[in-house]
Amino acid sequence: MPEMLPKPKHLGPEYASQFADPAVVAAYHHRPPYAPGVFLVLRDLIVGEPRTVLDLGCGTGDIARPLAGVVDFVDAVDCSAAMIERGQTLPGGDRPNLSWIRRYAEEVPLPRAIYGLVTAGESLHWMDWARLMPRLDQISRWWNAARRYVRRGSMRCKRSSNATPPIATISRTT
Repeated sequence: MPEMLPKPKHLGPEYASQFADPAVVAAYHHRPPYAPGVFLVLRDLIVGEPRTVLDLGCGTGDIARPLAGVVDFVDAVDCSAAMIERGQTLPGGDRPNLSWIRRYAEEVPLPRAIYGLVTAGESLHWMDWARLMPRLDQISRWWNAARRYVRRGSMRCKRSSNATPPIATISRTT
């Protein structure tokens, strides 16, 4: 794996911990929602069967909850108990195929050995990249094709020589 640049200081754990603050959790629903088309694209990007998704830094499940309606399993991981507790009360938060896991993404014991898709909507920047990226190479069928993340309202994909045509198309159109 190529050497990574150091993370900027403002993306450190002391800033990420604000998402456990009850006031931040209470205001979280004011963030702009993901465009509905994002979930169809994510569904179609899943590789293999069963159709499994790992949503890292899930917060209240803005990605996990809708995806659980169109895939076999979603494991939603967040280090904030308050975010998970709130997500469980929101529409789709109690789906039987949605597992909420309170841990840091870099160290969570995962219930599945492999995932068809890994998402980290507006959260990847808070994580320890040096510890997380090698782990994603091991657990994701899709991650090796194109390291990507979702941003609200649009999708950005890093170009990859072995990206599948839909991924390459998305990266050219954004």
